Amino acid sequence: MIGAILGDIVGSPYEFHNIKKENFPLIQQKSRYTDDTVMTLAVARSLMDGYGKTDEEITEILITNMKKYGRMFPDAGYGGMFYKWLMTEETKPYNSFGNGSAMRVSSVGWLYPTMEETLHMAALTAGVTHNHPGGIAEAYYGMPELLKEECLDILPKELRKIAEEFTKTQKALPLNHCKTRELKDKFYIDPEKDKIYHIPYKSSRTIIG
Repeated sequence: MIGAILGDIVGSPYEFHNIKKENFPLIQQKSRYTDDTVMTLAVARSLMDGYGKTDEEITEILITNMKKYGRMFPDAGYGGMFYKWLMTEETKPYNSFGNGSAMRVSSVGWLYPTMEETLHMAALTAGVTHNHPGGIAEAYYGMPELLKEECLDILPKELRKIAEEFTKTQKALPLNHCKTRELKDKFYIDPEKDKIYHIPYKSSRTIIG
């Protein structure tokens, strides 16, 4: 999930000023968190608070936290329809088919033990606003600790607290969190093999390329 936040921060200077090159700074003066990070952490907070509860209870928690943190950071760059939903007392979804549901879903992949539960919860977090049949995605892979710290340093304390608590929650899960043998074989990454995916990183001046 921290990787999703990193991607948001690294990409923020280029969101409306796209580039087509591989040499660019990961963290720079213009880097900032956006609405994607705020909602990612609002969803993570909700899933931790609602773990083990019914779908109806989790949906209520999602709505409450998404509105709470969205209003706490109103200038993060929300889309027009979502902003209207956020700032009013409306709680029903508005049939959006945008990509906002995919941008906030990454915590789901780390909290639930089976593929069936993960897909179900991904759809649940999307349906709060994006109830149009559309794509839901989640992605993250390992990142160097120093880069993770630089990423977290950019976040306000309220959002950083959620990210740190989520990391602790995820690390506390047993290694056999995927309960079926098939899923374990397919998705569990051996720690030794995991090392080859970590890129060298020294500071915010490091560039990709």
